Amino acid sequence: MLGALLILFIVVWGGCFLYQNEIDRSFKAAVVEYVPLERNFSAQNPLDYVLSNVKQYAEIVATLKSQGVDLVVFPEYGLTSSGLHSLPQEQFHDMMQEFPPLGIGNFDNPNPENKVLRSLQEIAKNNGLYLVVNLGTKLEDPDTHETHYYNTALVFDRLGKIVARYRKYNLYGEENLFSKPNLPDVSYFDTDFMVRFGLLICFDINYPRPFQDLEDHKVDVIILPAAWVDELPFLTAIQYHSGWALANKVTVLSSGLHDPQNGAVGAGIYHGDFGILNYTFNPRISESLAVISEVHFNQDQEANPPIPRDPISHNNHNFLEQDLTAYDFKHLRHGFQDERISMSHYTECMVSVELEIPDNFTGSYVMVAFHGVRGFGGGRYQLGITSCGIVLCQNQAFTSLESCGKRPNLGELGELPTVKYLHLEQTRSEDMRLMPVAMDLNLQPLNQSLSSFDQINDKSVILVKEPMSNLYSFGFFGRLFSLDKQN
Repeated sequence: MLGALLILFIVVWGGCFLYQNEIDRSFKAAVVEYVPLERNFSAQNPLDYVLSNVKQYAEIVATLKSQGVDLVVFPEYGLTSSGLHSLPQEQFHDMMQEFPPLGIGNFDNPNPENKVLRSLQEIAKNNGLYLVVNLGTKLEDPDTHETHYYNTALVFDRLGKIVARYRKYNLYGEENLFSKPNLPDVSYFDTDFMVRFGLLICFDINYPRPFQDLEDHKVDVIILPAAWVDELPFLTAIQYHSGWALANKVTVLSSGLHDPQNGAVGAGIYHGDFGILNYTFNPRISESLAVISEVHFNQDQEANPPIPRDPISHNNHNFLEQDLTAYDFKHLRHGFQDERISMSHYTECMVSVELEIPDNFTGSYVMVAFHGVRGFGGGRYQLGITSCGIVLCQNQAFTSLESCGKRPNLGELGELPTVKYLHLEQTRSEDMRLMPVAMDLNLQPLNQSLSSFDQINDKSVILVKEPMSNLYSFGFFGRLFSLDKQN
């Protein structure tokens, strides 16, 4: 496994002089896109399966320690793999670990269920770094003696002590497996490099809490173990997590489960206004991959120069594809035009764009806008959504959006248009959070040097600064919390 771990490593230095009397608030982080071992309970019991993944974690962390990493984050469902719904209750129970108290540094209880926690403690302690893992835990209610299960993140410090624990509050299709805490855990921890971290898990970033509680405690970094199911055209993990970091002016360490057959791909380190420090979004990797970057808080840290990415086939990546037919839209023509779509709640989507469209281009670009309620998770979660942007369509979408925002088929589009100028803005209200989301035709984030984002009074603005000919989607995807419907 040591030789199999792939590493993406980028160091980004700021441009400010660091005075000797300033505290060096910087660290080196690694987020792991982890490929779980194949699960076969006819050959091994559930606990041994979890421990076999722990062993893989140990080998990965040892490799990362040699790179000088201070903190390692593993993804949601990394130790158990996904698809727990298919397990018999007894096997599911055996995969769950006892919910541990804070401050534990030694696991002397001979109960074999503590093997996992002891092993994770040893990984952190032996390598002298902070370790963040996701696992299932079980906790008995002292009054009813009923056992509750939780989707849980644990943090071990450099000495192997548990310094933070967080139970997922906003579940996504897991209600038959895990319980939701009565109140959200507000879980954060401080480090020896003077940076405060807060914990969320995957779907939590779509809701006000517990993130707002973590904001009140002035966290610098959000740690986000995830098994994010990518959705085109606006909600892939790379688009949304980096846009969320930018809109909320917070650093996000997003560690993703690698499960392209179920739509889960990608991991990244996103440093608020400074943008994407490093990332991966490749469904074709077959081995776990660590994304590494230094992060600085007391220096200016410029956004990275363009990260070179060869075109990647996403044929084995089972994206969800949002049905855009409920969106209002306007067809974009050759040349310069200003367009505006008025939405409810006094919200407007406005675009100024100049397109150079070749005669043999068989697709089209449309301006799209939506403000209302849409379903997630097969309609189970009815959430308030607002969106304003530009998307590629596979055909000349004059009357319908059926071909828009789908997986692009470049071989059928002919010569691609050039976006010579693009300025897009959306008005926003207090209960609205707008994330900038953008992607090129290779389904990778746009070159950060080509675009900019700003929030001015009651407007969010995103613009393209230089001509580009590989635009897939560009705009805002936001949440309207006041329109959410209870599950």
